[in-house]
Amino acid sequence: MTWWNEHDHGVTLVRRELKTYVDAGELEHGHIDPPMTVYRLQVEVTDAFNMPTQIFLYHKGPEDPVNPEYTERFDRVCDFGNLTEYPINNPDNENPNKFYRKSIADLVFYDLDELERVYSVIKEDVESLVDSIYAVRELVVTETNVYGTMTELSSSSSSDSSETSSTS
Repeated sequence: MTWWNEHDHGVTLVRRELKTYVDAGELEHGHIDPPMTVYRLQVEVTDAFNMPTQIFLYHKGPEDPVNPEYTERFDRVCDFGNLTEYPINNPDNENPNKFYRKSIADLVFYDLDELERVYSVIKEDVESLVDSIYAVRELVVTETNVYGTMTELSSSSSSDSSETSSTS
């Protein structure tokens, strides 16, 4: 049985944040950069029930053409298809788009309101993911087609019904 066919699903998210002050920059081009506040947000899946903990989709790729080092970038909360499509913790080197899944979203903001907005979206998307796993399990028969002649099945059905009626 696959994990999404289990009865219950869910995750526990833990939020961590850090507020950091960055000193004024060096005199450059005739002005001094003012000090700024940087906020770091981590959202981690610390526990999962009948589903993977790696629900955050990341992309690995060269962000800066001058710097050949690869960087990783949080992309979004996975949807159901991403959970089966992308590998865990490292991208598949054969796949050109370099997506992979992790159990932690690690983000940096310069604005506290933006941090709160993104955190709300993450929570909504995680809830949608869990709901979609339930929806996959609850398939409804929408159509049944019979092709060919089913004489063996219909003759056994009619003999079953005649036996039932004769015994009553």
